[in-house]
Amino acid sequence: MADSIWQTYPVIDQHLKQVKAMMLAEINIGQRDIQQKIEEYIHAPGKYLRAGLCLLFSLIKEEEISENKLYLAAAIETFHLATLIHDDVIDDSPLRRNIEAIQQSHSNRIAIYAGDYLLVTAAHLVAKTSFDRQSEISFKWAGESILNGELLQLANQYNTQMTFPQYLKQIRGKTALLFALSTYAGYYQSQASKRLNKKAFYVGEDIGMFFQLTDDLIDYSSDSQLSGKPRLQDIRNGIYSAPLLYSLQKYPHLLEQVSQKDSLSDQDCEMIYQQVVAAGGIEATLKLVMRYQDRIQQKLAKLPGQTAYIQQVEEIITSLSQRQK
Repeated sequence: MADSIWQTYPVIDQHLKQVKAMMLAEINIGQRDIQQKIEEYIHAPGKYLRAGLCLLFSLIKEEEISENKLYLAAAIETFHLATLIHDDVIDDSPLRRNIEAIQQSHSNRIAIYAGDYLLVTAAHLVAKTSFDRQSEISFKWAGESILNGELLQLANQYNTQMTFPQYLKQIRGKTALLFALSTYAGYYQSQASKRLNKKAFYVGEDIGMFFQLTDDLIDYSSDSQLSGKPRLQDIRNGIYSAPLLYSLQKYPHLLEQVSQKDSLSDQDCEMIYQQVVAAGGIEATLKLVMRYQDRIQQKLAKLPGQTAYIQQVEEIITSLSQRQK
């Protein structure tokens, strides 16, 4: 794997290569150019964070990673790729994982159908396991909930009346649930109690909240190499995230500026950025990120399993926390 997150963990790194192979083996599109584009996405450098966490959480409870867990990790990553392709159509993003996005190389319609194809492919991968037949939290339920989160974000685009509790509900559905599914699916054992299995779900949910709020901070970074997009691209796209929502409590007049939608200039964005900094929005978001990091550590401490792998989860969370600094 090309991503530095997993190079430090060779067992996960090697198994993620098998996850990629499973994804590739399941995709069979009649149009060769579209098939090649999907393969390009899979081979491109990416974090594979959700699949990696699924595998890592399986090792917390098991001596080795089973074929079932590999298929679940492949399904989760395939589902995630489908949502990325759909997101790029909505945002008209030119790049994904440093390659040309499919709606740029082909068209919006082809990108939508390619994303739909991957959603079905994810279902096929899950069907190769007994997960949905046995577990209380099914892939089907999680998928529906995540897509509802995506719809909620779209409904809230340019919503200047968005409240902070509404935003947390939105990101819990859009981002945190897929992390929760990843950790739950990896940790899940059919003979274990529902309460024990759910402990891993709640850890993953907090990891997802932590991850999204960290991403919110990255959108305010001046380092476009880190964020992969210009500063305040979320605001330009009508997505009002934690730093802005915190700042509106002190500077409600910011609403007038952000509601200009597509007409926001670089100068406008710089002015908004400076006011968010002055209002303490970035600092408040960082404190919330740290609270979620503390919650993750507390829940991991109560999670039964192999301590060495639990420590590896903590190390990964720490490395992710450095992204916004």
